Amino acid sequence: MMNTNNQKKKLFWSILIILLFLILTISIEGIAYLFYKLGKLRPVDKKDLAAIVNSTPKETFEQKPIYIPHPYFGSVYTPNNHFVQGTPVSYYMESNSEGFVDNEFPSEKREGICIYGLLGGSAAMSWGVHKREDRISYQLETLLNTSAMNDKCKEYRVLNMAIGGHIQYQATQIYLYYQSLLDGVIFYNGNNEGSHATILTTELPVQFSKTDFNSLIKIDSPLKYEISALRQELSITANFLLMNPYLLNSYFVEFLYGVYFKNKLQKIDKINRKLMQSSYKSPQIKGKEFQELRQLFLKVDPAGYWFFFSIIPNFSEAVIRKVIPIVYTQPLINAFAVANVRHIKFLSIIQPMSGAMSRKPGWGEAHYPNPVPVFQKVVNQILIEESKKLETYGIKTYNLNNINLFDQAREDIFTDGTHLTAEGNRIVANYLFKLIKEKWLYTDKNL
Repeated sequence: MMNTNNQKKKLFWSILIILLFLILTISIEGIAYLFYKLGKLRPVDKKDLAAIVNSTPKETFEQKPIYIPHPYFGSVYTPNNHFVQGTPVSYYMESNSEGFVDNEFPSEKREGICIYGLLGGSAAMSWGVHKREDRISYQLETLLNTSAMNDKCKEYRVLNMAIGGHIQYQATQIYLYYQSLLDGVIFYNGNNEGSHATILTTELPVQFSKTDFNSLIKIDSPLKYEISALRQELSITANFLLMNPYLLNSYFVEFLYGVYFKNKLQKIDKINRKLMQSSYKSPQIKGKEFQELRQLFLKVDPAGYWFFFSIIPNFSEAVIRKVIPIVYTQPLINAFAVANVRHIKFLSIIQPMSGAMSRKPGWGEAHYPNPVPVFQKVVNQILIEESKKLETYGIKTYNLNNINLFDQAREDIFTDGTHLTAEGNRIVANYLFKLIKEKWLYTDKNL
């Protein structure tokens, strides 16, 4: 009888524990589901997992550097290379034999083919989308070949001549180098030129582009092996989830893995920044004016610059006003002068910036960190003022921040406040296509 009672008690407690466990599990799942519906929980995407698995960990320190020095442009992507765009999603990009993220450039001009160049920084290059078909250059080329062919232009080619980190100064050098190949040129800039004041926090000459200089010299640092070990760990975990997809049916499990991947990728970024900061010794800036400016930034690293800007915006604005004429206005004037002499069509575009748009569509709260909306607003205002100066040289500037271009978009077209999604690139390409038809194809006037 006693044994029977003990068995009943054990059964009771066993059932109670199981029920409590089920209630706790259901509650946790319910909370995780609620966070998911509120947009606070980002699902683990199978494409992201596959990209992590396919990113061979050994390539962290064995692959070719992303950038290499160039005698005229400062730097280009390592030719004939494939490299990872970065976190949080690692997609590969491929460079051609001349160091640009595009198919091979034509070796010479041919009758019946009109060649346009798109130049600028990472936004012009369409950093953030992993398919060539989603980039501005390709979409613009497709529109031209579909709806703009004529007796002179029986075929179009839009060359993606942009490099991440480049400013108008480098874009002008690239244009001058390839000018004999081009029938038209589109400069697409703004954000890098404004943030270029951060170059004063380093010893780089003010005209240098903000390139990953560690990639230029490829130091065999132990930090690279630490990054490799982390990527190896990520790859194993991602492969495990791909082999056991049923685990992702749980919102809570998905939440845990999401936190895991986020923390690991942030750690990789942190180590990579440390690697970059410890690897390059550059020439000193020359010129008394910039030496004096640079003295004000000696104790502020590039990351801390944005915090510094938020504290003393008027001071930082004064620095930006000193830098932009050198790295944006004057190089653009030089490029336009050459275009006029060579009768090359010319467009100057100020890129869209999340913090600079005059009126944002109703997309709700941004899903990406954007710590510098005030900075972009100030930069846009300075660029507007510089555009008025450019008008005296005959240069018309088209500012994509002031025309409500993205009202037709159903959701946020920014990936990080500066770079665009495939949909954002499509909208920009359509706008450029309309400008080209109006200014280049239906008139002989070179604008």
